[in-house]
Amino acid sequence: MLNGKYRPHEKGRMMTSQTTSPSTLDAADSTTEISTSELTPQHSLRSLLAAYGHILLAIVGASLFVFARPPVADLQAADARAAAAARGVGPSYWLNWFAGSAPGGYSVLTPTISAWLGVAFAAALSVVVIAVLARPLLEGARRQRTGAYLLVVCALCNLWSGRIAFSLGVAGSIGALVAFRRGRPWLGGGINAAAALLSPLAPAFVLIGLTGPFLTRPTWRGAILRFSGVSLIGLALPTVLFGAPGDMPYAFTTLCWTVGILLAASLLRLPRDIRISLLVGAAAAILLFLIPNGVGANMGRYAFLVMPPVVWALTEAPKRIIALALVPAMVYSGFQVIGDLHRASAPEAKSAFYTALRGELAGLPGLQDHRVEVIDTSTHRADVELVPTVYLARGWENQSDAEANPIFYTGAPLTAQLYRRWIDSAAVAWIAVPSRPLARNDEEAKLVTGGLGYVKEIWHDSNWRLYAVDDPQPIVSAPSRVVNATETTMRIEVPKAGQLTMRIRQSKYLTLTRVDDPSDSVCLLPAGDTAVTATITTPGLYLLQAKFDVAKLLDGQDCPTHS
Repeated sequence: MLNGKYRPHEKGRMMTSQTTSPSTLDAADSTTEISTSELTPQHSLRSLLAAYGHILLAIVGASLFVFARPPVADLQAADARAAAAARGVGPSYWLNWFAGSAPGGYSVLTPTISAWLGVAFAAALSVVVIAVLARPLLEGARRQRTGAYLLVVCALCNLWSGRIAFSLGVAGSIGALVAFRRGRPWLGGGINAAAALLSPLAPAFVLIGLTGPFLTRPTWRGAILRFSGVSLIGLALPTVLFGAPGDMPYAFTTLCWTVGILLAASLLRLPRDIRISLLVGAAAAILLFLIPNGVGANMGRYAFLVMPPVVWALTEAPKRIIALALVPAMVYSGFQVIGDLHRASAPEAKSAFYTALRGELAGLPGLQDHRVEVIDTSTHRADVELVPTVYLARGWENQSDAEANPIFYTGAPLTAQLYRRWIDSAAVAWIAVPSRPLARNDEEAKLVTGGLGYVKEIWHDSNWRLYAVDDPQPIVSAPSRVVNATETTMRIEVPKAGQLTMRIRQSKYLTLTRVDDPSDSVCLLPAGDTAVTATITTPGLYLLQAKFDVAKLLDGQDCPTHS
């Protein structure tokens, strides 16, 4: 991705193809060797800051994040997944969000790592790792030192917006690039594949960045193919194991910012391969806008977080021109961070905002056999504060929400009839409406509070209004009932033989077995997108759970052969 000559036999070192004489390096980034006998305390401090100042910046910025822990929106999703992992929820299935979802489809490893280390500390540590790797990544660049600072600034912007999985993934992918630049494409590809299990975005951005060198540098192609081939295994694995993600919303304004930022940067005096990588990124952004997919608006991160330090470090343009070209990226990135932190200061970002609602929900009858639709606020904190107390009809992940609940994403008016149909399919018995809903949820909030004939208000305080649904559909069809439920299992009492319908989303890992005879596994078949059915021949107590099973994954059968 960075300009240089690939020399796999020189101890894996990649040398820059640009001249590195003092006359061609930026004066601000050039360093002078000082013998130890000439070092004064002032020189020593200056030398240390020149060599390690960006690492110090990362440590300070990351430590402040751990100490302050601002409740930004994306941090809520990371907190929810990490807390679920700490309670024993694996990557294959989680009952508390989206009527059943696979956390591994978003990130295979990040929830577990975050549960071990703590969400904020894990992310802060990844920023320090990024800082340590910054200088090796930019080795031979015209502005290695200031480029490293800018890379740390971008990493801190991402951290303070709460994008935990992406931060961990970036740290891994930078390590992969360093290995690649030092002539170890197999090792680099393996690291990049592992990074894809933290977040698939960063490894994918690396591959986009390598398109320019692949097209313009014949001597690199073999190494890039080896690196990319191994990387693609890691990128494909979550989809193979847990299914493709839903579509990520992608606003036209986000597309314009992304493409504009990349095109502005490509006008600078850059190595040809870097310019091509920027143009490929712009083309990819347009393609991802036109074809619905799981990346969507996330492509913007390539423009406003990944691109700026690379362009700054490598371009031959004067600093003023570079700064002007990078203004759109920095403005967009800064705007996002400021907006995230501003929303984190709102009352609905605090735990106390949910205390009374959580207490009211905990006392409702039939809670384990129904779900609650919580109309989200801009902070999305309900999605962590109310779990595991209740099963949520939705959750905080745009791709899964778009796939599981398309009624809110089609752009068609939300009518009382459509809403009732969705409520029944999701087994919603209660609807919680906040005093200040997220803007895109205004239509749903107004529909509920405007006098639906099939809901009635049963409780309210200054922050919330709670509505009960008339004649709600249960998760498990009558006369069967849920007698015990957790985040990963349901114990279902089935009093008679016949068809059992469960309003949960299908997964290849779901199993239904008799409690007194676990070898008796019942066939589960999808019933549309929001339910599964089972034919029960022997009444009794059954256990529904998700077990990761390689055999099921490989044979592709919907049902056990012995059922």
